[in-house]
Amino acid sequence: MLPFSSHGRSYLIGTDESGGQAGVGGLVAACARGAPAYGYSNIIDITDEKNPRIVSKIMLEVHDPKNCSNFLKEPPDTGAGNLDYSTERCAVDRERNPALLACGSRGTGTRVYDIRDPLHPAEIAYWKGPAPRTAFLPGSGSWSAGVDRTVEKQAGWARFVKVRAAQGNGYELNLWVVGDAGGFHVLLFTRDYLQTNLGKAIHADALKAD
Repeated sequence: MLPFSSHGRSYLIGTDESGGQAGVGGLVAACARGAPAYGYSNIIDITDEKNPRIVSKIMLEVHDPKNCSNFLKEPPDTGAGNLDYSTERCAVDRERNPALLACGSRGTGTRVYDIRDPLHPAEIAYWKGPAPRTAFLPGSGSWSAGVDRTVEKQAGWARFVKVRAAQGNGYELNLWVVGDAGGFHVLLFTRDYLQTNLGKAIHADALKAD
């Protein structure tokens, strides 16, 4: 559970990191009962702690129950099980009035959302590391001899980090992520990108020193 507050209300982001495919009967049963194939995140309003309410679902097309049957025909990775597109962990750029949310996953990379309005989150960016395939990676939690993996697992916590920009040009916003195959990556949100997607005022606020 990830707590944050926005415009005077309190929220949690809760993630079902396995989805319907991990239940009794697997993917076939999940599709038959109209469940999402894979896990995704919910934004839950807990302002009234006795009456928590799910106010929005952070879903990709792979999480939509209407698409569940499409994955029944998807072949598994060689030497491994079926592909898993579940979201695992999320992080906000700040706990009070956050603008950005980043969620790591087992098979859809790291996804970034605009959550200035928690009732209407919108995806604005993503990062998918190269597939590990048959690379020799004994330090990886996803590596096994003889396995050919077509997606990289990026299920750890992402982290938004403000760092000083070059030539005294204020601050820039980074996103730190870790993948099972590619290891540690530092991703940069350019100023033009933030201003275009978040607006000038929000962009300036996001880059202020803490």
